Amino acid sequence: MIGDGLLNWKRGVNSIFEPHRSTIRQMVWQVGEQIHRTEWIQRLLCQDHNRPQFEQHRSKYFESRFKRTLGPIFPTPSPVVENPVLTADAVTDYGRVDSVADPFLLVTDDRWHMFFEVHNHEAVPSAVIGHALSHDAGVTWSYNGVVLKTDDHLSFPFVFRHDNWYYMLPDAWSKSEVPAPISLYRTRNLPDGWSKCATLVRPTTPIHDCIVFQWRDRWWALTGNGQDLYCYHSPNLVTNSWDQHPENPVASGRPEASRPAGRPHIQDDGIVVYLQDCNGRYGRNVRAYRINTLTRQSYQDVELQYSPVLEADPCPVGWNSGKMHHIDTWPLEDGWRCVVDGNVGFGRSVVGDNHWSIGIYDQRVPTSPNSYDPSLITERHDI
Repeated sequence: MIGDGLLNWKRGVNSIFEPHRSTIRQMVWQVGEQIHRTEWIQRLLCQDHNRPQFEQHRSKYFESRFKRTLGPIFPTPSPVVENPVLTADAVTDYGRVDSVADPFLLVTDDRWHMFFEVHNHEAVPSAVIGHALSHDAGVTWSYNGVVLKTDDHLSFPFVFRHDNWYYMLPDAWSKSEVPAPISLYRTRNLPDGWSKCATLVRPTTPIHDCIVFQWRDRWWALTGNGQDLYCYHSPNLVTNSWDQHPENPVASGRPEASRPAGRPHIQDDGIVVYLQDCNGRYGRNVRAYRINTLTRQSYQDVELQYSPVLEADPCPVGWNSGKMHHIDTWPLEDGWRCVVDGNVGFGRSVVGDNHWSIGIYDQRVPTSPNSYDPSLITERHDI
């Protein structure tokens, strides 16, 4: 009798609030945005968090120990940029967007292209791929619009160049086909015109955030699920049904590093991959691993001693105060420009987890990498 009464009471409460659920959710989300975007709140709560000394320590540690790098080691907020450079408010063509995340760069002449996930909890599909453009080397950005939409939730739009084509390998979450296949798209002209050209993998277990790169005589793919890391390979990029590595999963039971977090850095003597730390919760920070062995029979990697390379801001409020789970980079004359994403910290359990936004970090290095084009994701012999 009491159980039936409680059930009826719950149904009654739900019937009252259900028509307004979307409005209430939006109001709570806006409260979270205001808390983490208001300068006086940040000044009040962050005065005891010594951010400049923290960043200075990381930079000095890098410069004293490393004269050559496969990519940014200790990137910090760019001094010439007002972060975040892109938020959900910038998106004007996909309803009430709550997050932008997973940014990737492509640079053509003086045009900096950014591709990223646009997330709208109420839309169908709930995420598409958006595009923004910069004419000042990533300091300021203008949103252009949605450039890729399918029936599936799309994120992690890994973009690169090969043989006069631009390619994109977005992550797909399918409601009709579980797990979703890993599909490759391409176009001749940025930023749109994407068409599917191959289905690389039809996984038997859900895996996400696939990256590909060319090493020695083959193409390689890494993807994961927050616990296990999987590897695939093929002699050609644009072909269906890549071969599964015999050791899959090549890393198992490793939540701190089993899901890609951005573009790999490839050099003739090694490969460095960025992986999400999902230990305890999704996307805490970004760790760097060097792949020491990569053959059709064996895979072995090891975490670099200066990992993690990307962490949340020590302040409890702010656009990246909770977690950071993605990095992509482009060389400058005196270092690297990095596009990253971040989520809020304080109050996230109340205001929701969909507050991702995008920022710019920099890494100055003693040896200039500006002759290296990371979009080619192949062995480099120039530095």
